[in-house]
Amino acid sequence: MATIAVFIALGGTATAAFVVTGKNVKNSSLTGADVKNSSITGADLTNNSVGSVDIKDGDLLASDFKPGQLDRGCSGSVGSEGRSGCAGAAGGHGRAGAARNPRG
Repeated sequence: MATIAVFIALGGTATAAFVVTGKNVKNSSLTGADVKNSSITGADLTNNSVGSVDIKDGDLLASDFKPGQLDRGCSGSVGSEGRSGCAGAAGGHGRAGAARNPRG
């Protein structure tokens, strides 16, 4: 008898998964806790179905936007001067010749 109850219980939930569709769900009755992560994609949404009120502050990254969609921020202040670099290698000696007269 217990075995039959198990089969009925398991069969009932499996059947429900195939019978219940989005048409059977009342609007606004599902929450984020009811949906598995990454189970909804852009193809599942209609145009303009998600608005700014639906997105929490801080959830979007710059990579979520197309190039040119975000305004460039203000320039920051100039930083302090960096350390001096190492001395370069000595240059080669030029060809010896007469000194040039700068006046012509």
